[in-house]
Amino acid sequence: MASPLVRAAVTPHLHRSSNAPHLWDTIEAFEMDETASYLYCIVHSAVAPVTTKTPHGLAGAPRPAVVAVANSFWLVTAAVPLKTYGSAPLEAALRDVQWVTDVAVAHESVVEFFARQAGATVIPMKLFTMFSSDQRAASETRSRLRELEAVVSRIAGCEEWGVRITHRPPAPARAPGGHTKSSSGTAFLAAKKAVRDAARASADAAAEEAERTYATLASIARDARRRLTRTLRTIRSPSKTRTDDSLVTTEWTERATKPFVDWKRDFARS
Repeated sequence: MASPLVRAAVTPHLHRSSNAPHLWDTIEAFEMDETASYLYCIVHSAVAPVTTKTPHGLAGAPRPAVVAVANSFWLVTAAVPLKTYGSAPLEAALRDVQWVTDVAVAHESVVEFFARQAGATVIPMKLFTMFSSDQRAASETRSRLRELEAVVSRIAGCEEWGVRITHRPPAPARAPGGHTKSSSGTAFLAAKKAVRDAARASADAAAEEAERTYATLASIARDARRRLTRTLRTIRSPSKTRTDDSLVTTEWTERATKPFVDWKRDFARS
């Protein structure tokens, strides 16, 4: 990708999450209207973003359009029907994982389309960020231009990389057959300990490789953060998963890719 792309970089007060108790701060004013203004992303560009061949976007909505704000900021919006995206139908639809996935893919396709445009810095919105109208969205954005300019200064020329490193524990070795009754108990315990030791050693090696990979990325990234998945049981768990988020400048893309190539190669040998 030639253009920068980051996730959820703006202050959460700029919009409201879809699963919040109050979906929009102006919901009372337009709940009876037929449509709401869905905000895909904010684009910072010296010229108007190109909309030719824009992805269709969300189901039931027209193709995204560009709304001028100020100081080279543009909104990418579409009118969505409230019979589908209103508070009540949306709360019900959020229980359908496949539907939410389809919406997320459609949302992402629009964001990536504008992120690929030369000279554009894109601040994506969270799913289901809506306003009563394009005018309200533009007004809200203008009130936060200073914040948005600071975000653009931080992310311009970068790509966001979400890197997930997982570790698959080694397959347990088959115990040799032909044990006598007198030795079967001892052999079983010894084999069980060997499997446990091998799993622990493999997990330790994977953790060390993950740390080295993260350190390499962090050294060339403008910003880097890491977190563990919520399902982890212990720090030594064989199912350990680490997710690293890095803002990598585009000129370092080839260098940033190398640790993962080396990591995959080294573990294939082990």
